[in-house]
Amino acid sequence: MAALTLLEMAKQARETGDVLKAGIVEQYAGNSPILDVIAFEERAGGVVEWLQEKRLPVMANRAINEGFTADIGEVERRIEKVVIAGGEIKIDTAGLKLYGENVLTTQISMALKSLQLKWHGDFFNGDHAINPKEFSGLKTRAGGTQLVQAGSASGGDALSLSALRRARSRVRAVNPRAQLRIYSNLDLYLRYQDAISNPTISGYVVQTKNDIGVEAPTFMGVPWFPIEEDAEGDQILGFTEVGSGGGGAVTSSIYIVAFSPEDLTGIQTGGIDVRDMGEMQTETKRLIRMDWLNNFATYNPRSFVRLAGVKDAAFVA
Repeated sequence: MAALTLLEMAKQARETGDVLKAGIVEQYAGNSPILDVIAFEERAGGVVEWLQEKRLPVMANRAINEGFTADIGEVERRIEKVVIAGGEIKIDTAGLKLYGENVLTTQISMALKSLQLKWHGDFFNGDHAINPKEFSGLKTRAGGTQLVQAGSASGGDALSLSALRRARSRVRAVNPRAQLRIYSNLDLYLRYQDAISNPTISGYVVQTKNDIGVEAPTFMGVPWFPIEEDAEGDQILGFTEVGSGGGGAVTSSIYIVAFSPEDLTGIQTGGIDVRDMGEMQTETKRLIRMDWLNNFATYNPRSFVRLAGVKDAAFVA
């Protein structure tokens, strides 16, 4: 089965008459700059394994009557397993009688918003080794060519557009139709807007408009999106990291990601499952249960880069 985005899954659910699931899936993906673009491929058993290039074999030239030195490339086995996300909503049946289905709709909307923010947090900061209930995010997975430092100063460095260009050059999508996006916290997003408004830093930059006609900042043609707080009000990509030069935990990271089935893609088992359990036997409440077995895989190791050690300061050229 081809990988589908959540909005495509919602369309399928609506076509099969599952209106509740369609509405919930649409709302879950809505207003998310990640879940609106990442596709999820179905994986029976909740596990995906693949071989990833580690070292290419050595090739060479030879003279007449010489032989080649045999070599073999190195690969490493990679594996990702789905984790279980979801929750339950309980609504007093008397409240439904008094105030109607709007009570249920409001609670579902709030639960979906919380679940969406939890997924955002895991996508960037999750660490399966620390918490086996969550998948590992980009911060944990970044290493080697996937990790670029903004500089080496104690306490971090102001981001230079030169460093941002170097980070962008590290992302090399396999799929020519891959959708690239840049993510940062809101403060760095706004500082980038300040920088592109200053010709002495960025030259003359023309902003493009998105699908609804709103000007969207882009860098080298890649749209830039802010990631804000989680359900507890804490910044997901806050200035809480220690830079490569040491000092206090006052820096943040910027991520550039290429989404496609051959680059970075989601995996799931069974899709988002939404069940209206009706009135509970043990309580006078109506129960809605949601769960989703999911994760993501980086089939292409060059599908993302983390630009780390960025402090809260005006950008430089």
